[in-house]
Amino acid sequence: MISKIKKIIPKPIKIFKRKVVWHYNNVRPPIYGNKDKDLFLGPWLGDVGSELFQWIPYVRRLKENGRLHHKNVYAISRGGVENWYGGLADNYVEILDYIDDKIYQEPFLRGKKRSLGEKVPALNKFGNETLNQFRISIIEKNLIAKYAEQHNIKNYEIFHPSHMWINVNKFKAHWQNDSLSLYEFDKSFLYEKFRMVTKKYSDLVDELDLPEDFIAAKFYYHPTNLLESKENAKHVSDYTRKLSKKKKIVDLSVPLPVDEVKSHLLDYENPNIFQVPLISQKSINLGVQTEIIRRSQGLVGTYGGMSLLPAFLGKPHLGFFSGHVKSIDQNMGTLHPYPHETMTFAHIYEELNQLPCKTTDIKRVNVLGNLFAGSSVT
Repeated sequence: MISKIKKIIPKPIKIFKRKVVWHYNNVRPPIYGNKDKDLFLGPWLGDVGSELFQWIPYVRRLKENGRLHHKNVYAISRGGVENWYGGLADNYVEILDYIDDKIYQEPFLRGKKRSLGEKVPALNKFGNETLNQFRISIIEKNLIAKYAEQHNIKNYEIFHPSHMWINVNKFKAHWQNDSLSLYEFDKSFLYEKFRMVTKKYSDLVDELDLPEDFIAAKFYYHPTNLLESKENAKHVSDYTRKLSKKKKIVDLSVPLPVDEVKSHLLDYENPNIFQVPLISQKSINLGVQTEIIRRSQGLVGTYGGMSLLPAFLGKPHLGFFSGHVKSIDQNMGTLHPYPHETMTFAHIYEELNQLPCKTTDIKRVNVLGNLFAGSSVT
């Protein structure tokens, strides 16, 4: 429906009569890189949501528009996400092979403390005020230099996320009064399905002996989306218990996440709920989760960063949040309403697959309809 509306209504689109500001200014981003040099994309140190929602689609759009010049491309991220960069990069560099996970985790823990109202240092260990990387740190430069030396890469340039965060303020439509122009949005970001399957993770998942048909689940708590409380824990447990009577569930939660969230582990005494200890290995956890979701009927869980991943894998998603929720964006520093993320996520799901992305307050779990075939919990 959103794509049909987008084709009919003149630009910029007005949603619910809220004001839309035109900021594109007919200006294109500059050309980056050199055809005679290798190009490093990253390192990406931010959250999963911004990587899927902004960073990767932004780089894809630049490449599509001929704004990236390079010889070989090396994507630098964490958790084994090489297939997220399929069609963009020739090689993948795992951050956690070069940076201690406690150093990597520090900006996330700092952001969580700030969202809880605690005092935190002005800058994180990478020299930024938030998870958004507005400058490249010595740690990142040393990581790239070490990898280049190990692989005899003599001439290279770096396309750092700071270029994106700076340029989106110049070349992308800005949100105002929680409204957006999908036309302008598509000018800056290119969303494509993940078609690459990494043999390494495919082989690992083959060995897990998972059920043939299952729903993937990933519930966690965070102050900005699903509050940790006994009431919410009960809602999650009740929902998954009822769902497990209809469908087998593979739990993607990990006891010790690499970021700042707190996982909600499901009831592993339930014979229809399956645990995946393998995803506790931090340098491969996202790669394994991606392959499991790719084989699933869809993903249920907390509405947050991972909510966009099923769209790229051709799967539906059902996301839960608390009634207090104001934002899934941890970088803003203040809380604000959800509408533009929810609307844009729905647009991406429809454009890529004609599949649903539904969100609801965890307290309304008992009034859910049947999102996955044969899995109604009403």
